[in-house]
Amino acid sequence: ASKVPLRYAVTRKGGTVLHRWTEDHNKMVVIDGQVAWTGGANISDSFSRFHDLMVRLEGAAARDMDQLFAFDWEVAGRGVRPEVPDLSYTGQGLPVNGSSEGRASVRVVSTGVGRLSFEGAVVNAIRSARRSIQVQQHQFGYDLLIDELIAAHRRGVEVRVLLDPCNIDQFIPLINHGPRAIFNAHAAIRLRQADVPVRVVKVEETFDAYHMKLGIFDETTMLVGSGNWERMGCDRATETVLEVAGGPAVTSVVAWQNRLWTHQSEPPRAGFTAHMIHLLMNLYF
Repeated sequence: ASKVPLRYAVTRKGGTVLHRWTEDHNKMVVIDGQVAWTGGANISDSFSRFHDLMVRLEGAAARDMDQLFAFDWEVAGRGVRPEVPDLSYTGQGLPVNGSSEGRASVRVVSTGVGRLSFEGAVVNAIRSARRSIQVQQHQFGYDLLIDELIAAHRRGVEVRVLLDPCNIDQFIPLINHGPRAIFNAHAAIRLRQADVPVRVVKVEETFDAYHMKLGIFDETTMLVGSGNWERMGCDRATETVLEVAGGPAVTSVVAWQNRLWTHQSEPPRAGFTAHMIHLLMNLYF
């Protein structure tokens, strides 16, 4: 109404959603091509009641995000495909912090039209970790990544998985005190069967959900952004995720995660509904 330019992402002219790319799940702001914000937080009143994490960027990574936005803007509503940004994942091993100023080194990985580097970055990080993997997820159910975590645990890496209790009340307003943890039931049951430590966050009464999409590897590298570790986030939605190596950001997030694990989480309670969801997931996939 105020004449601000607006397009609906991943659609052709007329509103038809591009094949496979069913949702733009990004949470991204880029200012003058120099400063960028991305992470898990949607901008709405309801999401202000979610625990979330955003990252502020400057430098080359912010310019990469500006390029991503420009690409998606041209795709949206036009039915055209501009030249695809060269953002395929080619990393091997955990990245090394190359900053001489004590800042983090950052690379953008993503899912979306013309790019599929997020899944590769997660798999590479899990396989490259030698000491520890700490996972915090709002929704986690992708068997490929569950398998990778179990394999890491079996080769001696300390793996800890912290999940959102998934209160469905905020998604279905007519339900009060509905069954919890069903979105993450499949991952929780499979990981616990493999003796991988799993806990759920104890969300205070003033908050509705724990909306993290985070992995920390050897306490030196983290993957953080909009992508849940779900099949949707890895190959069907449009996502932006940051691969962050070293610097104070990783150190502070590690300390925060350790506090949550120790003081604000508990083992998941897998009831009848959770086991039925787990069974259906096994049958479907």
